[in-house]
Amino acid sequence: MARSRATAEFTSFINGLITEASPLDFPENSSFDEENFVLKRDGSRQRRLGLDYESNYALTTTSLANAQVQSGLAPIGIYRWDNVNNDPSLSFGVVQVSDDFYFMDLGTSNPSANLKNGGSPVNVSTTSGEKRASFASIGGDLLIATGNQSIIRLSYDEGTDTMISESFIPLVRDIWGVDDTDVAANVDTRPTVDDPEHKYNTSNQGWYKDDVYCKGVGEDNPYDHMFTETGEYPSNADIWWVARDSQSAGTDFNSFDPDRFSYVAAGNTSAPKGHYVIDPFSRSSSRQSASGITTGDTDADQGGFYSMASFAGRIFYSGISLTSVERIATSPRLESAVIFTQTVKDNSYLSKCYQEQDPTAEDGGELVDTDGGIIFINDASSISRLVAVGSQLFVFAENGVWGIRGSDSSFSATNYQVDRISNVGAINAQSIVEVENTVFFWADSGIYLLSPDKVTGQFTPTNITERSISTLYLEDIPSPGKLYATGTFDLSARQVKWLYNDDSSYDGDENVFRYNKELIYDLTTGGWTKHSFPAGVAGPFVAAPLITPDFVLASTVSPVVDGADTVVDGADTVVLTDEVRSRGVTFTKYLVIVPGTTFIDFTLAAYRRDDFLDWYISDSTGTDAAAFIEAGYIVGGDTQRDKSIKSLTTHFKRTETGYVLDGNGNIALDNASGCQARVKWGFTDSSNSGRWSTPFQAYRLNRLYLPEDVNDPFDYGYDIITTKSKVRGKGRSIRVRFESEAGKDLFIYGWAMTFSQESAADG
Repeated sequence: MARSRATAEFTSFINGLITEASPLDFPENSSFDEENFVLKRDGSRQRRLGLDYESNYALTTTSLANAQVQSGLAPIGIYRWDNVNNDPSLSFGVVQVSDDFYFMDLGTSNPSANLKNGGSPVNVSTTSGEKRASFASIGGDLLIATGNQSIIRLSYDEGTDTMISESFIPLVRDIWGVDDTDVAANVDTRPTVDDPEHKYNTSNQGWYKDDVYCKGVGEDNPYDHMFTETGEYPSNADIWWVARDSQSAGTDFNSFDPDRFSYVAAGNTSAPKGHYVIDPFSRSSSRQSASGITTGDTDADQGGFYSMASFAGRIFYSGISLTSVERIATSPRLESAVIFTQTVKDNSYLSKCYQEQDPTAEDGGELVDTDGGIIFINDASSISRLVAVGSQLFVFAENGVWGIRGSDSSFSATNYQVDRISNVGAINAQSIVEVENTVFFWADSGIYLLSPDKVTGQFTPTNITERSISTLYLEDIPSPGKLYATGTFDLSARQVKWLYNDDSSYDGDENVFRYNKELIYDLTTGGWTKHSFPAGVAGPFVAAPLITPDFVLASTVSPVVDGADTVVDGADTVVLTDEVRSRGVTFTKYLVIVPGTTFIDFTLAAYRRDDFLDWYISDSTGTDAAAFIEAGYIVGGDTQRDKSIKSLTTHFKRTETGYVLDGNGNIALDNASGCQARVKWGFTDSSNSGRWSTPFQAYRLNRLYLPEDVNDPFDYGYDIITTKSKVRGKGRSIRVRFESEAGKDLFIYGWAMTFSQESAADG
């Protein structure tokens, strides 16, 4: 039987994981499936290191019971607070464990053992539920929103190592008033009954003064004086100072004269509102407190802020979630509100979310650029996150994304516009990751990237999973896994990383912050990879990612001098060891929860074990982080005829660097590699097909090398290990799978094969 031969070279896995490709036309340099391999920028792959507690770690015992974590109602997370106390070299990891917030010094090599604030947490009341806190930093201080009406401001006293906490409620002007239609059916109706609701509204519209010079009586309240003179109270369209007459004879005042309203067309437009500054939630009680007028309405919302962002020199508050409402006709819909402060000059401005000048004032009531205010995005349903990118503030909601920006320059209270950017909304706030001048977020239909158009500069959404890993995202990650996924951006690696849970027992009700998978998108290559790690309920589990800053504490040793002389002790120079901050390497660590006997502990972990064991420190045994990568289907341009492989050539990086003594006192290679390879013939999905080859060792050191002793440097002579293996079998397609061996490294560059198939003449 005539056969044709061909060779195929696969020198890279740079395109990463692809699930959206036909078996008949699978793209080169991609993987059909993989786990626990690192995608390097040259397209090579190396198995990841074992995940374990950081070096010189410490476990911190909390007051949160194991049962509370299991119930899923205790928020757990971590936030990186940079520029603490306006010190650019000071960065803290803020660990949230329910109502307690701990602070790690991220400038140290082992932050978990370097807690600030004397190791004690700051207690902040949170609402019930599983939502993590939101953070924003401004002026060296940290703001925390936990779903309450109050915002917490933390400042750090470095001299005493103390966190100073205060709370405040963002305040607004009452631009709504209360429902007074019983006495004033229309805006221009002047009632004849002294109704407290109407009196409040007119007071809020400027009729509040008691010392207005009224014609014929001297100083009086214009509201009461008008009724005395005309038998009517002012309407909601009336502005009292419009009815001043010319200067009265013998006085220095332009007095208020209600009769002058007969010469003024008030129209049917409401007078400016907002004299009173109130709490936007407890509206009725704060109106009474501000005005002294008791109304019969009940106007209040129970809930608070879940999202904040620092933007345009201000703080924006949103993500308002309400647990109960008591509303009237004029009540605002806070769920769609974005509330912003005046330009922040000091901490007192953090609560000033209103126009500085009284809008009802006769003089100087104009809105100015630096004022605060409220933006209502009425189409937005369940705003979850605010993200500032460049000159735009993104508002993420369940049903879309909006952008707030200056209409022709930078944002100001007098110059802004709101644009709907996307009809696709974020599925959860924690999945949103800011990456330089773009934003990634998880949605029902995939993972999206918001990026500016190269021509117009307008931000547009792109589904980046649609043609790459859509099947993995839509089918392999369950809905609860998407709802609680959390992400971060590793700047040095240029990778976006998301943690999620795809375990069949994960229902989103219990242990919601227990993750067993990591999905990684590489910005340089555009490739996807994924990792897995143990996440048992009884053992340690990953709860959140953390990107460490690019500086660490380093020890410096300097001699002690006295004047120009070096101090010595006998023959030894006296030295001083000090800790200074120096440049380091940014990389990802992970907040780890460790269930205790009653309460949970926490620490940090990293991929760092070169024996490839996960959680070895926890039980002195660990779990091998098994890695595999399976290349896509190879059909050789012909799906009709069987192929067979004459030889499979593999190329690995040599990882052995020397020798060590094993547990029996024998010399063994240090950091040895190993790779089990196998070939899957035809379009089979199970070994029951009988078309899968037996695994064989693909990594082999073919040269005989005899070390002198354990200190031998293993000068093997080759940096790349190339092996050629024969493989039995045949099928219409070929898939090659590479698997790690327990305790051994695996660094693969690529592979090649010589295969043959029946010639066309054979039919």
